[in-house]
This record gives sequence, structure tokens and C-alpha cells, in this order.
Amino acid sequence: AGAIAAQAVDANGLSVLVQEVEADEMDDLLAVSDQIKSRLGDGATVVLGARSDGKAMLVANLAPAAIAAGLNAGAIIKQIAPLVDGGGGGRDGMARAGGKNPEGLGAALEAAVSHVATREQFGGPLSQQQAVRFAIADMTLRAADVVRRFDGVDEMVRNLGLLRG
Repeated sequence: AGAIAAQAVDANGLSVLVQEVEADEMDDLLAVSDQIKSRLGDGATVVLGARSDGKAMLVANLAPAAIAAGLNAGAIIKQIAPLVDGGGGGRDGMARAGGKNPEGLGAALEAAVSHVATREQFGGPLSQQQAVRFAIADMTLRAADVVRRFDGVDEMVRNLGLLRG
């Protein structure tokens, strides 16, 4: 959790982390989000996703300062869960969802980045540096999704016997 927490982006006093992680069950994903939130402190804004058994899992976990800044974990999950063909809910500080479409996880996490990055409650628009950091986080999520899709195609081609290796 420490290495993951180190990737958080500062957004006007909030530590924002949106990322796909490894987790087998929703309780595991929630535990990881709790550990990261604890490491990031009062301004923690953590949105994590994971794939398991052909399904997607999402959790949003916010510290008190993030809630005071106007963010709401339930609203984040409500916005992004449909992108994994799922639903969920929760409270201001913590919400979670499951979905039937793990291929939509990258898009769901990108939507979470956009949701957090465009919040007016951060005291106005993000600075240019913060916007660039969010853009880099968004591109990283997109690149990871492309790699995952390529790996799936490669495996499918191998299974069809069209590729050796």
C-alpha cells in the first residue's frame, strides 16, 4: 500500500489516488483503500478498481477533508459504476460497487479522475501543474488498459493456434 500511496497527486491540499490494484474480493479492495487512505492522511481521496473472476470491483474512500471539500464517495461510485455494467452505493466517506464488465474498469477509473479533477470545490480550477498530473494519471490508466487488451488478444490468438509461443 505504501508504494501505491506514493503515486497520489496533490490537488489543492487533497491527496488523490485513482488506480487499478490487485484484489480477489471486495473486502480485500476495501482493506487496501483503507490502508492507503490512512497513509495519505486527512486529505485522502482514494478510488480503486480491481478485476476478479471475470468481474469488476470499485471502491471510493474519502478522508474528512475531501468530504469537507465537497467530494462524495457515493456520488463518485454512482457516476462510474455503470461503466463496468454495475451498481453500488455507500456513504459520503466510503462507497463501493461491483460490475459484470471488467473491460470497463479503465474507463470507470478515467471517469473517476475526471470527476475529482473537475470539482469546483477545490477552490476553483486546478493549477496547470495539477491538470498535467491528472492528465498523466489518465494516460497511464489508458495505457494500462491497452496493454491488458493486447494481452487478451495475444492469448486468444495463441488459443486459436495462429501464433506459436
